[in-house]
Amino acid sequence: QLEKGAQASSFTRLPASTFIQSTSRDNLSEPGTPADLKLLVTAPQPIKGTLQYTIRNFFGTVVISNMVPFETKEADVPVAFAIPACDTLPSGSYVIESKVELPDGYAHADWHRFARMKYMNGTHKNKAQFSAANIHALGGDWETVLKLFSRMGVGSSCIFETPPKAYQDLLKKYDIFYYPTLFRYSGWPGRILDKYSLGSSINSSPDAGVGAIQDEDIPLLVNHALETIAMNPDCKAFKTINEPFCQTEAEIARVAEILKAIRTAAKKINPSIKIMTPDCANIDHAMSYLETFFKHGGAEACDIVAVHLYRGHPDGLDEDLTKLEGLTDRYKPGAEIWSTEGGYFNTYIIPDIGFPVVSHGGDHYRTGNMSYDIGLGERIATAYQTRYRIQSLKHANRLKVDQDWNLCSDWRTYFGLEAIPLATVFSVNTLAQLLGNADFVSDLKLPKELRGYLFRDEQNRPVVA
Repeated sequence: QLEKGAQASSFTRLPASTFIQSTSRDNLSEPGTPADLKLLVTAPQPIKGTLQYTIRNFFGTVVISNMVPFETKEADVPVAFAIPACDTLPSGSYVIESKVELPDGYAHADWHRFARMKYMNGTHKNKAQFSAANIHALGGDWETVLKLFSRMGVGSSCIFETPPKAYQDLLKKYDIFYYPTLFRYSGWPGRILDKYSLGSSINSSPDAGVGAIQDEDIPLLVNHALETIAMNPDCKAFKTINEPFCQTEAEIARVAEILKAIRTAAKKINPSIKIMTPDCANIDHAMSYLETFFKHGGAEACDIVAVHLYRGHPDGLDEDLTKLEGLTDRYKPGAEIWSTEGGYFNTYIIPDIGFPVVSHGGDHYRTGNMSYDIGLGERIATAYQTRYRIQSLKHANRLKVDQDWNLCSDWRTYFGLEAIPLATVFSVNTLAQLLGNADFVSDLKLPKELRGYLFRDEQNRPVVA
């Protein structure tokens, strides 16, 4: 209840309001199956009036509209109106604007959201590219979220901490693999991580960070890493140092030495284990850091080149990945590249209304919509996520994982309350359908303002994106 002034009054019930019900709690159904969508009117007392509802698609086009009289016979006992036309709607995110008008002139509008989406079944070969964020600690209903991720086309997830066994089992059930960090945040008292205040990043000040590690303590770090591997028996790849602060050549060389010792020990236990490089916060830092890392024996300390692909704008990813592949091939030819964080941008600047976006902390990616209407921010976010992913999929032969830090259950970029899908889920689902099994063929020759690629799918059909 939003009020003007410094003093809040008691909560006041609206004379009448609306809500929707459908076949599922998340208001999601597949095209070709019934949505069974109903619009309900409720009031704190018996009342008569009219209900006007308008359903629009992502682009704002009206697809269904109607006006009906209603009468609630009892207080708080809703009256329901089925909308069978929703059963024929194609894939997409839809908004219902429902407006109640009463004889005394009272009028109130609500917005509701539902989606129609073709479900993925986890068989697309590029599924790991569609990677979710640190999700297990952020969502209350684990299975609801993982089922939705699987249906979208998500195939992997970064989880910093070792998740509970029950959650690991659910990840296997929905065929989503996860990759944790070797250096866990929750170090145990008296152990090596606490001694040096290393945390998951080996990042602290020179007197308590990587530069201070003594030779006799490296075996303790190795043992800590092996304990983490044992706690995650189904994991075959592990993050190491998250967004490293250490910058000097001596510090980076020490990191390479430590990771080489860990990798050597891990391979003796399981030769299929893969160890990642430290994952720098952006491509520019990664290019300089990895150059030094590899010059000091880093190629023998890792299996996967990891990076965070955070950026202000989705364009330019193609060129940045080409540079990173070139650097990688000079030292570790053909190695996989994993983006273990990234995915949100500075979305828009609208100076005419005094709305500059200066950082990712103030845009749609963190704050979401003010209602279930589809606003400008959601449309731009959907377009930007899609443009980014198309470039990412061009490099799917090398970029095996591309994690989207928005893609978790409690942020409002992809989901509303109760995991209601927003339009941005289609930046995953549509591309998983079209390009989930496709291979890049060539760039398209277009004017410099445009970007396009030719892919070929599993049926040998050309796909242009």
